[in-house]
Amino acid sequence: MEELKKVIESLSTGKAPGKDGIPPEVIKCGINVLLEHLHDLCQCWDEGAVPQDMRDANIVTLYKNKGDRSDCNNYRGISLLSVVGKVFARVILNRLQKLADRVYPESQCGFRAGRSTTDMVFSLRQLQEKCREQHKPLFLAFIDLTKAFDLVNRDGLFKILVKVGCPPKLLSLRYPQWSKTRLRSRSHTLRHLLRSVAE
Repeated sequence: MEELKKVIESLSTGKAPGKDGIPPEVIKCGINVLLEHLHDLCQCWDEGAVPQDMRDANIVTLYKNKGDRSDCNNYRGISLLSVVGKVFARVILNRLQKLADRVYPESQCGFRAGRSTTDMVFSLRQLQEKCREQHKPLFLAFIDLTKAFDLVNRDGLFKILVKVGCPPKLLSLRYPQWSKTRLRSRSHTLRHLLRSVAE
C-alpha cells in the first residue's frame, strides 16, 4: 500500500488524461479515499491480468514546430494513457529498476534513477584527461538510434528480461500488457500495437 501511495504522490500534474478522462490531479487529491480502491484494482497482479482499459491509449499528434506540416515525420505521436494504468505501470517500473540496479554495470547511467548524461560527460572528461596524461590514444563512438522506442522488438526484450532474472510475476504482467496494447486515433479506430514500447 505504501509503494502505491508513493507512486500516486509522485504523479505529474497538468498532464492530459487518457480515455477515461480522469486527470492525475483527481487521483492525487483523492488519495485518502481512492488509495484502498486502487490497491484492490492493482490486485490484478495476483491474477496475472491487466484490465484492457489500463492498456488502451488515445493517440494524438503534435507538430514539432519545424519543417513541412504535410510531412508526417515532423509530428510527434503522444499516447494518452489511463492515469490508473500509469500508476500501475510505475509500480512495476520501480520494481524493475531494483532489478536493474543489480544487473547493470556501474558505468551504465542511462535509464537509471539518480543518474544522468552529466555523470557520463564527467566520466568521459576524466577518461580524456587520463589518456592525454599517459599519451594513450582514445577512440570514441557516439550512436543515436533514430526512433529507437518505435523499433523495440518486444519478444527480444522479454527474452532479455527472463535472462537477467526478472521475477516471473512481473513478466506475467508486463508481457500481456505489451502484447495486447491498443491505440485509438481521433477517428476512434482501435488498432493493436504490434511493436515498440512507450517512452
